[in-house]
Amino acid sequence: MRYLTILIVIILYSCNSEPIIEDEVKVIDNQIQEKEAVNAPVKFYAPIQIDSIINKMEDVYLYEYPNLTRWGGISTFYYRDTLIKIETQNNAELGYVTQNYYVKNDSIIRIVQISKTPNWFEFEQNYPDLDAVENENKMNYRLDTFGFNLKNNVRSFDASNTTMSEPLSDNLVQSGYEVLEFIDTNSQDFIVVYD
Repeated sequence: MRYLTILIVIILYSCNSEPIIEDEVKVIDNQIQEKEAVNAPVKFYAPIQIDSIINKMEDVYLYEYPNLTRWGGISTFYYRDTLIKIETQNNAELGYVTQNYYVKNDSIIRIVQISKTPNWFEFEQNYPDLDAVENENKMNYRLDTFGFNLKNNVRSFDASNTTMSEPLSDNLVQSGYEVLEFIDTNSQDFIVVYD
């Protein structure tokens, strides 16, 4: 079923010269909701499929900002000359936090945050004499993914989203628009990674 959805999205893309990210989100979100009704909880999220499609699209250009910012590293994806996705990532010694902002007409339409957090307490209990960085393969991680759609500044949360709080979603929206402004102001400093 998942491959059928992806095939349908690709066919829709080939018939449309404009980015279809919002339509893809609707199709894939509907698929997630149907799958949740049958097999809760869902193990995958729409951004995985969307990112897979973005990576396969022609005329997609990836740019990266060469320095760290307060949001971490910044990567931007353009379809032709239109910004369709922003990815920010903060890395720690072990683990990371990534925010994906999907954009249409200079507005954010979807935000997804992925956090990979090390379980320091468990590691120290099980391996008190080992250095965690040198023995990263023994570390257990918690992977949290949550997201929401934005339409006219109204949020619709993923059905599987149980940990998203209103203040956190407010911060993500504000941060997303700050990143958009930063990209607009510093666009000349971004470096082409692939085109």
